[in-house]
Amino acid sequence: MHMIKCFSVVLLAFISLSAAAEKWTNGNLLIKHIIWRPGYHGFYVDPTTYHDPDNCSAGPKQYLYVFDAATEADAKTMDRLFTLMTTAMVSNKRIHAFVNGCRGELPVVTGLQLNN
Repeated sequence: MHMIKCFSVVLLAFISLSAAAEKWTNGNLLIKHIIWRPGYHGFYVDPTTYHDPDNCSAGPKQYLYVFDAATEADAKTMDRLFTLMTTAMVSNKRIHAFVNGCRGELPVVTGLQLNN
């Protein structure tokens, strides 16, 4: 459990808090699927836990979050995020996502926090 908390602290330290548009989701997100391919990393959540604080989707929700390009460019950070996401998924833990704007109709994630 200590290692999971360390991952959260490291990921939170990586996040730049200077942009006013960035905000946390409600903390109820349950990851159901992870997408991990070059240039496109993200995760789907259970539809009942989806939260889009930037109102990216005008139509039916896709329940998908994607990572921003700057985060994707840092391989070490992406490895940590992948570990945190798989830990959350297999242990059925809820997460907060730190979002900053939209890519099309999808919220863009810049950081994650694992919840108890």
